[in-house]
Amino acid sequence: MARRNSLLLVIPSVVLDHNGSLRVEADFLNDLRVYCKNFDEVIFACPALNAKQNEGYIQRSALLDELPDNARYIRLPYTYREDTHLSHYFKTRKLLRDLIEGADYLLFAPHAPLDWPTLAAREAFKMGRKYDVEYAVDYHDFMRFKIASMPWGARKLRKSILARWMKREADRYFSRSALAMLQGQELFDTYKNAAPNPQMMLNVQVREGDHISEDQLKEKVAQIRSGAPLRIVYSGRMNDRKGAIDWMKAINTAGCAVSATWFGDGPDRAAMESLNEGRQVSFAGEVPRANVLSAMRDAHMFLFCHKVPESPRCLIGALASGAPLVGYRSPYPESLVAQDGGGQFVAKENWQALGSLISQLNDDRNRLAELVLAAARTGRSYEHDNAVHGRADLIRKYVGKADVQAHL
Repeated sequence: MARRNSLLLVIPSVVLDHNGSLRVEADFLNDLRVYCKNFDEVIFACPALNAKQNEGYIQRSALLDELPDNARYIRLPYTYREDTHLSHYFKTRKLLRDLIEGADYLLFAPHAPLDWPTLAAREAFKMGRKYDVEYAVDYHDFMRFKIASMPWGARKLRKSILARWMKREADRYFSRSALAMLQGQELFDTYKNAAPNPQMMLNVQVREGDHISEDQLKEKVAQIRSGAPLRIVYSGRMNDRKGAIDWMKAINTAGCAVSATWFGDGPDRAAMESLNEGRQVSFAGEVPRANVLSAMRDAHMFLFCHKVPESPRCLIGALASGAPLVGYRSPYPESLVAQDGGGQFVAKENWQALGSLISQLNDDRNRLAELVLAAARTGRSYEHDNAVHGRADLIRKYVGKADVQAHL
C-alpha cells in the first residue's frame, strides 16, 4: 500500500464567514483542487474574515462544502491588533505545532507583522522541520508605502515599529526556509539573496477555455485597424496601491476617444468618479469572473498603474485575453512579455507619459494591433493547472520529512 502524505498550508485568510456560512475564495479553491491531486491530504489553516466587510469577495467564492474530499479546513483566530493576537497566541501556537507534527509537507505564506504563518514558520524551525515560504506581495514595502502617507502621531509610530519587526521576522523565515517560492520577477529579485533556495513562481488563474480564440483575435485586430474608439480595461481594487487616480489622469491626458471600464471597488471610487471627464470611464464594481474575462477579450489594452512591488494575476489574465499590457514599468510585467512581447511601459508615477503613450497607440493602430497579437502569443503559455503542479513538484522535492523523502 502506498504511503499517505499530507500537505499543511498556513496562509492568509481565503475563507469568508457569510451569515454563519463559510465560503472559500474561488481562485484558492482552484489551487487547492490541484494540490489535492498531488497529495493524499491537504490541510489549510487561516482565519475567516467577516463577509460584511468584504462584500465584493462573496461573488468570487464558493461554499466550503465544495472542497475536495481530501481537503480539510482549520479555522484560526482572526486577530487584527497586537492585543488580540497575544490573547490567542499560546493556544494557537500549540494547535500549529500539532498540525506541523502531523503533516509531511509544510507551506507557509506570511503576510503581516503578527500573523499565524510567521508563527508557524518559527515553530517549524524549532521542531527541526523543513518548510516552504510562499510570498506573493512585498508586504514590508507595502507597509512602508502606507506609513509614508500617515500623519505624524502614535499610530504612525506604532506601524513603523511593526514594520521593523516584520522585516526582522522576514529575514528569519526566509533564511531558515528549505524553499522560497517568490511570485513574479520583482519579488524574486528582491528576496533571492535572503533565502537559500529561491524559486520564482507565478499566480496563474488562466484555465482551459479562458484564452482568446483565433476568431475573437481576428475580430479585435480588425476593429483596431478600422479606427474604432480605444477599449481600455482594468480589474482590481480602487486604491493608491493600484494607482487608481493616476489611471484616471492618464486617460484624461490621452485626449482621444476611449471607452474604459474599471472592474472592482475600493476607497478611491468617489475620487475617480470626480475625475471622469467626458464620462469615458464606466465603473462596473464587483462582477463575476466571466464578465471580466469577456471584457478583457474585447479590450484593446489593459491599462495599469501599479505602485508597489507585487505580481498581480490580472496581468496574466489580460495577456491570455489578447489585451496588451500598457502601464507603469517594473520587473514583473516586463518579464511577462520579455520573450514574445505584448506590452509597453513608462516610468512609475509618470501618468503624463502614460497618457501620451495611450495617445501614440491610438494614432498608430498597426502598432497597437501588433501588440494585441503579441499579447495573445504570450498568453497562450500560461495555464493554471500546469503552474500549480509545478509548485507541488518543488514542495515534494525540497520540503518533505526525512522519512517521506526516503519514499520518493
